[in-house]
Amino acid sequence: MNTKKWKTKDGVKIRIKDMGNDHLLNTIKMIERSVSEIKKEYPYPNFNGEMAQWYAEEEYDRVQNSEPGYFIPIYDDLIEEAERRGLDYES
Repeated sequence: MNTKKWKTKDGVKIRIKDMGNDHLLNTIKMIERSVSEIKKEYPYPNFNGEMAQWYAEEEYDRVQNSEPGYFIPIYDDLIEEAERRGLDYES
């Protein structure tokens, strides 16, 4: 049973399983937009040393290829609940 809670913009905590379908789907989309913005703002590294540059590029690639749950872990719980309900959360 999923007892994880989402904190609304008003500061109210609500269990994910108690969120309405529209609220759940809008929250998923909001997180996806936020993560997209985070990735856009993440600077491409520029170091002088080859090893430093290589490691920095590895980190950059990891961030760019990460799923939203990497940045906002509760995202995975929201997706799980949407799937449990049979909701189409992919746009």
